[in-house]
Amino acid sequence: MEIGERDNSEGLPRDRLIAYLRDARRIAFARRAGYCLLCRRKSVNEAALCGSCYSQLTEEEFGVAQRYLSGVGP
Repeated sequence: MEIGERDNSEGLPRDRLIAYLRDARRIAFARRAGYCLLCRRKSVNEAALCGSCYSQLTEEEFGVAQRYLSGVGP
């Protein structure tokens, strides 16, 4: 799968993930909804990603997402 493709037709295109991760309001909304930003699976972490998608992040995406898990935010 190419980096810009979606894991699920209802999910966020991968090439927009970093911009979403930098917007705390969007992440808070996604967490309340309880669905992964990329694949729409239930059960998400503080960055609104499921464990499977979180484990497949690029280095840059991981750096931004990790800030939520450490409690710092975007």
